[in-house]
Amino acid sequence: MLKICSKENILLGGIYVIIDAPFFYANIEKVSSFLLLVFVLGLVIQCFKPNAFKLEQSLASYPRVSYYLSSIGWIPYFNILSLIALFVLAFVVSGNYDKYAIVGDVFFYISYISMPASLLVAFALKKF
Repeated sequence: MLKICSKENILLGGIYVIIDAPFFYANIEKVSSFLLLVFVLGLVIQCFKPNAFKLEQSLASYPRVSYYLSSIGWIPYFNILSLIALFVLAFVVSGNYDKYAIVGDVFFYISYISMPASLLVAFALKKF
């Protein structure tokens, strides 16, 4: 059984965010979408075979890297949930595009600042 909040899945999400960040911030949507698909496939593999990638064991000798990857590992799960929410909202709001656009912009801005903000919070918590 898959535990979404397991250390292995959070590390997988952190690695995805690090690989995807240059493409996301440069607005190269095709590569970013492809990487999201690869991430979701990796998550499905984790569903059927937990610890398939053995990320936690591989990064055990690098606790600082593991800490910072874990701090940003929640971001792809938020992005997936926001995509689902926008999809559902598209059917609920069907005629009123303004509300849909506002909610979409809020999700976009949150995902845009989530990586730097998470890294800053993790850095501050580690230092103090």
